[in-house]
Formats: sequence, structure tokens, C-alpha cells
Amino acid sequence: MQDKVKKFIIYLATAFMAAFAGYALTETYPGFNARHNRLSALQELVNQRKQRTDSILRCQQDVGSELAYYLLRHRPSDEGFSMIANYNSLNDSIIRAFKEQQLNTIRRHDPRPLPSINTIDSTGYYSGMTDDEGLPHGFGFFIKPFKDMQVGTWVHGKYKGERLQFTPERIYGIDIARYQHEKGKRKFGINWNALRITHLGKHNQQNVKGEADYPVSFIYIKATQGTTVTNNYYAADYKAARKHGYHVGAYHFYSTTSGAREQARHFLKTAKFSTGDFPPVFDVEPSDAQIKAMGGKDKMLNEMRTWLKVVEEAVGIKPIIYVNQSFVNKYLADAPDLKRGYFIWIARYSEYKPDVKICWWQLSATGRVRGIQSEVDINVFNGYSDQWEDFLSHELIP
Repeated sequence: MQDKVKKFIIYLATAFMAAFAGYALTETYPGFNARHNRLSALQELVNQRKQRTDSILRCQQDVGSELAYYLLRHRPSDEGFSMIANYNSLNDSIIRAFKEQQLNTIRRHDPRPLPSINTIDSTGYYSGMTDDEGLPHGFGFFIKPFKDMQVGTWVHGKYKGERLQFTPERIYGIDIARYQHEKGKRKFGINWNALRITHLGKHNQQNVKGEADYPVSFIYIKATQGTTVTNNYYAADYKAARKHGYHVGAYHFYSTTSGAREQARHFLKTAKFSTGDFPPVFDVEPSDAQIKAMGGKDKMLNEMRTWLKVVEEAVGIKPIIYVNQSFVNKYLADAPDLKRGYFIWIARYSEYKPDVKICWWQLSATGRVRGIQSEVDINVFNGYSDQWEDFLSHELIP
């Protein structure tokens, strides 16, 4: 008890002396408070500058990452490659412009007259062609820290997308279901020895360089839908595709009328997952009305997470998410764990590449493949041979 009393007395004495010392300093040296305030303000300024420097470094890393991603997956023959390559070296100057305070006024850095300019304002950095009002129009690219870079065609300020040129250098694949075996009452098989892509569909055939005559590099086959539907041709097509040396994968078509866990079990029970196969795919195409009826966006996103988790744990590799561009814009924007955490396969039947980082782009449902009598979904890999070989080395079922 005595020790506790002594400690308490010492504490009171120390507090009193500190208070008295502060009072004495301010009374004896009237300028003490002013100097103390200046030191505090200086420290605050140092902290602010450090935070700003850290922010600039993060911006620089993000912008550099976007530029590097583009250059990695394109070649000099692609539209705009030289422009991006040139401005990749200006990464530091772009960032310096971002950190300046004069971001509310557009500043032109390029001495060339319109319609080709470089501008930076509070919305980001743009380089490319413009219309008479100074809006992006024609080919150009736009970049802003922590946003996806936009490279491609613009129409009076609106970004349309990147227009690819299709050549034999790209990697193409198809996805099939019972529709490649049936038309009305007619049924027909697939000539696996003859498969060649001969037409890319009505939206993209005009962007083909030369004649479309491409090998099929991968094949996805529908296995299941919901908790009860099975593709009756799946097992035979899977066996035939592997026998003929194709990279093959299975996909499940999601239904909003049954639970994701039960659907995953149905898929796992039906589909085959051999070493070296492509990752399983979760095909998510519900309408707005279906999403509303099942309980809304959050319910749907959680169901997606459930299916993906169950299948990943069973197969040993992350599945790929198949969606369309409007679904990405409307729903995946609120689910960065899905948009950024998984490979994305997008259906966009347009001459423009999807506006998101993707694994595959399903560019047409009206393609033609020698050896298949019906129209076929045509897909293109996002990248060239180097990225393709990397995918084959690291992303297949173990």
C-alpha cells in the first residue's frame, strides 16, 4: 500500500512540475507559444508533403502498370502501339502534371495544332485526335491513376473501344454446346479432323487481314445448366477434343432459380477435369428481371462467390467468369474482388474489344468453322504467343 501511495505522490509532483514549467516558459518567454506553433505547423507541412509524395508514387506505379499491361499484350503492328510506346517514356512527366495544382484548366503540351493534341485536366490525361470542339474524336488514349487505360476509337468525347486487326498471329478458340449438333429435328456430328475458323462473324470479318483461315487453339464445351440440365453431347465432345489434341475446358450455365452450391455440385459431378485442361468457366447471363426476382444484385454476387469458391476448392484452380460487357458495367463495378480477382471472359458482339482486362473475348456468335455445320461462337485470346505460352504454363488444371 505504501508503495502505491509513493507512486501516486511522485506522479502528482511530476505532473505539477510539467504544468509549472510550461506556464513559466510562456510567461518568461512570450515568444515560446509562437515558436511552438510554427514548429507544429512545419511538422504538419512535412507530414502533408510525405502523404502527397506517397500518393504520387502510387499514381506513378499505377500509370506505369497500365502502360506496361498494354505494351505486354500488343505488338507494333497493332493500331496505336507506337503512340503508347512513345508516351510510356513520359510516365514521369504525366505524373508531374497530375500533381500540379492547375488541374481545372486544360493545358496543351503538344505544340502541334488541332486535331492532334495532348491534354491533361482534372479528369485525366488524353493524347490523340480531337474534333473541332477539342473533344476526343478518332484514335487516342486516355489514362488516369487508378482507372483502366482506354485506348482506341473515340466519337465526339465518347470512348467506343479498341478495334483489333485479326491476323494469323492471334490465338483463336471456340465454345460449343448441343446447338453445334442439332438444328430443328436434324442432328449432326463434328468433323474433328477438319476444324479451321473460316469466318469471324458479321461484326469483325471486315477487320480480318487477308483471309480468315485460323487453327482452333482451344475449345470450351458446355457441361451443365442449373441443377438438372446436362449437355448430352458433353462427354463425347470432351473425349474427341482431347483425342485430337485440343486444349479443352468445361463451362456451367448459371440459373437464378436454384442455389449456387447445388449448381456447383451438379457441375463437378458431370464435368471432367484432367491435368492440363483449361480452368472451369462460370457462365453468368441473367436478365435484370431475373436478378431482381432472385433477391437483387447483392444476392446474385454472393451466389457467384459461392459457386466460384466451391469449384475452386474441388478442382484446385480459380475458375474463369464469363459475362457480357453490360453485366460488367452494371454489376461487376460493385464487386472488385470478382472483376480483379478472376480471369474474365467477355461476350461483346461488336467491332470493339471489351473495355476491361480480359482473358478471352467472345467476339461473335455467328462465326463459321470448317467441320461444324452450324454457326459457332468465336473467341480470341487477349495477347500473343508469349502471353499464350505463359497462360499454358501457369493457368491450367494441375
